[in-house]
Amino acid sequence: ATDLLLAAPPAEAWQRVQVDAVLRDVLAEASREGTSNDRPLSLAEVRSLLATRLAGMPTRADFRTGAITMCTLVPMRAVPHRVVCVLGLDDGVFPRTSRTDGDDLLQRVPLVGDRDPRTEDRQLLLDAVLAAEESLVLTYTGHDERTNEERAPSVPLIELLAVVGDDVVTHHPLQPFDPDAFADGAPWSFDPVQLAGARAVVGERVAPPPFLSGALEAREEIAVGLDELVRFVQDPLRELLRQRLGMSTWDDDDQLPDAIPIELDALQRWGVGQRILRQLLAGIDLDAAVRAEIASGTLPPGELRHALLTEVANTAGAIHHLAVEEGVAGPPTSVEVDVDADLFEADSQTVRVLGTVPGVHGDTVAEVSFSSLSPKTRLALWVRLLAVSAARPEREWCTLGIGRARNGGKVVRHRALDGPAEHRAAEAARLLGRIVALRQRGLREPLPLPCKTAEAWASAAHRDQDTRDAAGRCWSGGKFGGDADDASAVRIWGEGATLDQLLAVGLDPLARHLWDPILVREAWR
Repeated sequence: ATDLLLAAPPAEAWQRVQVDAVLRDVLAEASREGTSNDRPLSLAEVRSLLATRLAGMPTRADFRTGAITMCTLVPMRAVPHRVVCVLGLDDGVFPRTSRTDGDDLLQRVPLVGDRDPRTEDRQLLLDAVLAAEESLVLTYTGHDERTNEERAPSVPLIELLAVVGDDVVTHHPLQPFDPDAFADGAPWSFDPVQLAGARAVVGERVAPPPFLSGALEAREEIAVGLDELVRFVQDPLRELLRQRLGMSTWDDDDQLPDAIPIELDALQRWGVGQRILRQLLAGIDLDAAVRAEIASGTLPPGELRHALLTEVANTAGAIHHLAVEEGVAGPPTSVEVDVDADLFEADSQTVRVLGTVPGVHGDTVAEVSFSSLSPKTRLALWVRLLAVSAARPEREWCTLGIGRARNGGKVVRHRALDGPAEHRAAEAARLLGRIVALRQRGLREPLPLPCKTAEAWASAAHRDQDTRDAAGRCWSGGKFGGDADDASAVRIWGEGATLDQLLAVGLDPLARHLWDPILVREAWR
């Protein structure tokens, strides 16, 4: 088993010898007094058994050689040196913490003289400070590496600075190409590549080039997944970045809270409502669903959760009531689709569309969610309607979306395509082909089709209203931001891009091309 799991290079064969020695010790300890046990161990038990034996050990003393000595901060390492450098004195990292072993009875009632790892670390830092003969360098992470937000040093370092003064603190720039890294009197850099970057920073500003100098090479496809079509119409720019350029706009800046939350943000409230609604649709009583959510531990403590639960449960109940009225509250089925979409209306070329249409109740493709009926939800329903209508034209398919509204719930419908079965199949294949062709174009060049903005523009044009005003509100947004703040839009159109930039590259015809067939078949309640 060891040979199958581990393969050390010849230069590090000693590691295999050490592993064998550890395993022999474990076996000898388990076979004391000539007894053995064949009971298998879980992964957690194996980790606990080997954790101490495979932990790092202090290296042998090798000081005063004239070279740089790297060592851990342990007792008896305070050998005097001309320069002493201690790295990583970050808050929360130093002094080091240790977990109390539940089997250690002495740690339950500590007495004077018992070992305290945090106090020992403070003493070790003092020993290191006193060991410096000429220079002492203490480092810590003073700024967040992503946001440049200032971070405090560890408590022992704060106490040291209170004695010697803050004038000994040197703040290094966040970026290695910062001009301050090459200025007199500042921390000096010797990297010629970063020097070129610093010169570019202080040099003459020029207009940024376009994101793409030209359209990418067309990619021939004979088949496309239904879910891929849905993702594209919901966010064309993200799909261009992800599928053709291998770029991700995912951001991992979220940090775990350091305190028990007393209120939930919008996403957390949606999660609570979605879980309650999912249980209601599964036939579970509302009170039981609420009790299960309380037991999950995701809500604020005590009385702080009652107002939230009342509001969320009432909304989820209203949505469930609408689902019962519309006959889509039971367990749904799904339909497999494999259709040929007409890629161009004047051409015989076709592309296969394959996938699964979920949420099927009879002749209705339904989406019941605690979310609002956003343009993304309506686009997903529309694409699935076209796919299932082309695959199963013998039935008159329609869609039904039920979502959250201010007064409880809201319903949107897309009526079935017109005509006999053959005509419905041909029309669905034609409209599906328009979306496939739009996707092929959108994977070659950026399309100005931000979801909310395009829907607002097309809807206003459909109702003969002010298109610029409606789309401008969705593009610029309010306190929660708009389509202009989307990471993909910022990456492609640039920060602070205006609605006029989108209009200049075809927002109006593209928005109508995508949304006009949807709006003429859409009804709200």
